[in-house]
Amino acid sequence: MTERIRFCYVCKQEISRERREAQPDTELCTTHGQEIEQKYGGEFVRWSEPIRTDKGGIKTNIGGYQPGKRRNQEGMDSLRDEYRQQSSNEHR
Repeated sequence: MTERIRFCYVCKQEISRERREAQPDTELCTTHGQEIEQKYGGEFVRWSEPIRTDKGGIKTNIGGYQPGKRRNQEGMDSLRDEYRQQSSNEHR
Protein backbone atom coordinates (compact mmCIF):
# COMPACT_ATOMS: atom_id res chain seq x y z
CA MET A 1 0.00 0.00 0.00
CA THR A 2 1.37 3.38 -0.96
CA GLU A 3 1.06 6.04 1.71
CA ARG A 4 0.13 9.47 0.47
CA ILE A 5 2.43 12.37 1.22
CA ARG A 6 0.96 14.89 3.63
CA PHE A 7 1.93 18.49 4.24
CA CYS A 8 2.10 20.56 7.40
CA TYR A 9 -1.00 22.66 8.15
CA VAL A 10 1.25 25.55 9.23
CA CYS A 11 4.26 25.73 6.88
CA LYS A 12 3.11 23.47 4.00
CA GLN A 13 6.35 21.44 4.18
CA GLU A 14 6.13 17.67 3.79
CA ILE A 15 5.52 15.78 7.03
CA SER A 16 8.32 13.23 7.42
CA ARG A 17 7.56 9.54 7.00
CA GLU A 18 8.86 8.89 10.53
CA ARG A 19 6.44 11.40 12.02
CA ARG A 20 3.51 10.05 9.98
CA GLU A 21 4.28 6.56 11.24
CA ALA A 22 4.61 7.69 14.86
CA GLN A 23 1.58 10.03 14.74
CA PRO A 24 -0.72 8.67 11.99
CA ASP A 25 -3.34 11.43 12.28
CA THR A 26 -0.97 14.37 12.60
CA GLU A 27 -1.29 17.39 10.35
CA LEU A 28 1.90 19.06 11.59
CA CYS A 29 5.58 18.64 10.77
CA THR A 30 7.95 17.79 13.63
CA THR A 31 8.91 21.43 14.23
CA HIS A 32 5.34 22.66 14.47
CA GLY A 33 4.26 19.56 16.40
CA GLN A 34 6.81 20.47 19.09
CA GLU A 35 5.83 24.14 18.98
CA ILE A 36 2.10 23.48 19.44
CA GLU A 37 2.95 21.19 22.34
CA GLN A 38 4.87 23.98 24.09
CA LYS A 39 2.49 26.86 23.33
CA TYR A 40 -1.00 25.38 23.14
CA GLY A 41 -0.91 22.02 24.91
CA GLY A 42 -0.61 19.80 21.84
CA GLU A 43 -2.20 19.05 18.51
CA PHE A 44 -5.02 17.10 20.16
CA VAL A 45 -7.24 17.69 23.17
CA ARG A 46 -7.85 14.44 25.04
CA TRP A 47 -10.44 13.57 27.65
CA SER A 48 -12.29 10.62 29.09
CA GLU A 49 -15.94 10.30 29.91
CA PRO A 50 -17.67 7.73 32.08
CA ILE A 51 -19.51 4.85 30.47
CA ARG A 52 -22.82 4.49 32.26
CA THR A 53 -24.08 0.95 32.79
CA ASP A 54 -27.19 1.77 34.80
CA LYS A 55 -30.69 1.50 33.43
CA GLY A 56 -31.64 5.12 34.07
CA GLY A 57 -32.60 4.72 37.72
CA ILE A 58 -31.53 6.77 40.72
CA LYS A 59 -28.22 4.98 41.19
CA THR A 60 -25.50 5.75 38.65
CA ASN A 61 -23.22 2.86 37.72
CA ILE A 62 -20.01 3.59 35.90
CA GLY A 63 -18.64 0.71 33.87
CA GLY A 64 -15.36 2.35 32.94
CA TYR A 65 -14.23 5.33 30.95
CA GLN A 66 -14.26 6.01 27.22
CA PRO A 67 -11.31 8.06 25.94
CA GLY A 68 -11.89 10.78 23.40
CA LYS A 69 -9.80 13.19 21.41
CA ARG A 70 -10.30 16.04 19.02
CA ARG A 71 -7.92 18.22 17.09
CA ASN A 72 -6.84 21.44 18.84
CA GLN A 73 -7.98 23.53 15.89
CA GLU A 74 -7.75 26.81 17.79
CA GLY A 75 -4.10 26.12 18.66
CA MET A 76 -3.32 25.05 15.10
CA ASP A 77 -4.93 28.19 13.65
CA SER A 78 -3.03 30.39 16.11
CA LEU A 79 0.25 28.66 15.24
CA ARG A 80 -0.44 29.08 11.51
CA ASP A 81 -1.30 32.77 11.96
CA GLU A 82 1.92 33.34 13.94
CA TYR A 83 3.91 31.59 11.21
CA ARG A 84 2.32 33.71 8.48
CA GLN A 85 2.93 36.91 10.45
CA GLN A 86 6.56 35.97 11.06
CA SER A 87 7.04 35.06 7.38
CA SER A 88 5.55 38.35 6.17
CA ASN A 89 7.78 40.31 8.58
CA GLU A 90 10.87 38.50 7.26
CA HIS A 91 10.01 39.43 3.65
CA ARG A 92 9.85 43.14 4.38
